[in-house]
Amino acid sequence: ELRRPSPMRTIFSVDNRRNSTLMWIAMFANVSVAFAVLQWLPTILNRTGFALESANALVALMWASAVPGIVLLLYLTKWFGLQRVLGSVLCIGSLITCGLGASIVLSGSEAVWLLMIGFGATIAGAQVGFYSLLASVYPGSSRVTGIGWAQGVGRLGAIIGPSAIGILLSTGTSILTLFFYLAIPVVISAIAVWNVRLPRLAA
Repeated sequence: ELRRPSPMRTIFSVDNRRNSTLMWIAMFANVSVAFAVLQWLPTILNRTGFALESANALVALMWASAVPGIVLLLYLTKWFGLQRVLGSVLCIGSLITCGLGASIVLSGSEAVWLLMIGFGATIAGAQVGFYSLLASVYPGSSRVTGIGWAQGVGRLGAIIGPSAIGILLSTGTSILTLFFYLAIPVVISAIAVWNVRLPRLAA
């Protein structure tokens, strides 16, 4: 009787270790940015003259905007494929991140609200895309384990990202530079997604 390979061995097998590494990088980078903004945006906005109530409302708007972002992502996936759409959404998200920093510095409150909607639709909305891509990467026998490991690595980003921003703020990093730094992991996440090698049927 042939034994089925364990889910852990499947995830780290020769065929899957590349995809596992890339998906971990993608999720870690993206989650680190999302949670860094979630934790520090009210403080940053308050320092630049925004009322604390408005700053908190902007954070709530980020997560609310993820819903239409997810719907749009899934719709476009039908036409262009998940991998291509997800990578493109993340690239757009990196540009929006830079724009968000510039709008905060210039005190353009209307622009901040619009860009925050875009940030939520792309950066936060991409989370569902990651899980869908992971489901395509791993076979059914190891899918739950593979998604669980990727989610765990992403949660590390939720810890490290806000901590890194706290350090940068304490060293006097400008807001514009700070958001430029935040855009870099989003680009890395997009590159990682584009380099995942999907099984032929999934592709």
